[in-house]
This record gives sequence, structure tokens and C-alpha cells, in this order.
Amino acid sequence: KLLLCCAAMADNSTSLGGTATQAPQVDATADFFGLPAWLFGSILFAVGVLGCLLPLFCCLRRQANLRKPYIIRGTPHGDVKKSVDGFVNQILDSAEQRGALGNVNL
Repeated sequence: KLLLCCAAMADNSTSLGGTATQAPQVDATADFFGLPAWLFGSILFAVGVLGCLLPLFCCLRRQANLRKPYIIRGTPHGDVKKSVDGFVNQILDSAEQRGALGNVNL
């Protein structure tokens, strides 16, 4: 058995002492889903890049919008505080008329 193993190894050896393994053959005409391999790879790469960059850009846009100060420049009725107080009073009066405030447990 040892001689058969050595003989098989001798058949695969080259003059430099290495094994004669062949490099894998790449088929450049291979198709993936009916597309050439290079086109399928390019599309897959583009989808991957866009899948990473679009959420990043949306997050950056949201952060930029959140950093902008919200400034109320006044209302047609005059003072902002009076306008906000009037709005809150209107909501509370409406809720009181419907009887919704009686059901609230604060």
C-alpha cells in the first residue's frame, strides 16, 4: 500500500517538487438568472452600495432637520403665549363639554 501511495504522489509531482494541481477554471460566459456574470455582479454590487448609502443619507437628513431650531415668529393674533394658551383652553373646553375630562385619572 505504501508503494501505491508513493507512486500516486510521484505521478502528480512536478520537476520543482510541488504537486501538479491545476488552477480552477473560471467560466467567463457563465449566466446568473439569464445575465452575464459581470453584469449580474455589477448589479449586485450597485444594489449593495445603494442599500447602505440610502439609509445613511436618510439618517443624515433627519439629523440635519432635528438640529434646526424651531422658532415661532408670532401669530396673526399677536403674542405667541396668548395664542398657545387660547388653543389649550379651547381644547380643554371642548373636552369638558363632551364630558371627557371626567374620565381622566391623573
